[in-house]
Amino acid sequence: MPTLLPGLPTPPICASSKFNGVNGAAYVDDLGAERCKSATREQVVDVLRRTVARLHRLRTAVVPAAETELAQLAYGDLKPEHVVFPDGPGSRPVFIDPGLLRGGQVVDAAKLISRIVLLLAATQPGPDVADDALDGIDLFTQGQLRDVDGDARAAWLRELVTLWLMDSVNIITTYLSVPPALPLPAHGEALLRRVVPAVCMVDRISEALVSGTPPRLVFQSALGHAWTAAS
Repeated sequence: MPTLLPGLPTPPICASSKFNGVNGAAYVDDLGAERCKSATREQVVDVLRRTVARLHRLRTAVVPAAETELAQLAYGDLKPEHVVFPDGPGSRPVFIDPGLLRGGQVVDAAKLISRIVLLLAATQPGPDVADDALDGIDLFTQGQLRDVDGDARAAWLRELVTLWLMDSVNIITTYLSVPPALPLPAHGEALLRRVVPAVCMVDRISEALVSGTPPRLVFQSALGHAWTAAS
């Protein structure tokens, strides 16, 4: 299983103080000052400023699962580098380093999708690999919704995409804010080299979310934007 952006915590944006108030605005404005060329930085900051504003609006529409009757014990930090296959790819997986919390399955699903999509955007593995990975995400998501119908299905998809974007924005902004003296992992460096496609992806998906587009269509378009970022 590939390793993706290890070593730094990424709580959902709705639980992170770094985007709040005047200090949050200043944090976004300073992103990439020591990591991006001037023209690239200007574009990246403009896109992220817009995306963060949308996500702040969306967080009020997402009811934390820990506050509902459906709350359960979630893995909390499910991502590719926490899934290993000690006996080979055909064997049962082993999950390591959980960040246990009260929440729903959507929390782990969103973080896993976020990390896989950023891995694709950072490494550009080619259209065949991207197709397979995104088809897998689609099948996985439909499996999660097999017994869910109607309004509950739409709400789950909306929360999934919102948390996916929150996690991705946290990862991108964390790497953009790291001083040059602090070495980044290889995938972190790769993501920064592809930061424009990555931020454009989250921008377009968040725009669809706030536009009132049905969540099912937002999710399908999100997979399309992920494919574009990986190309």
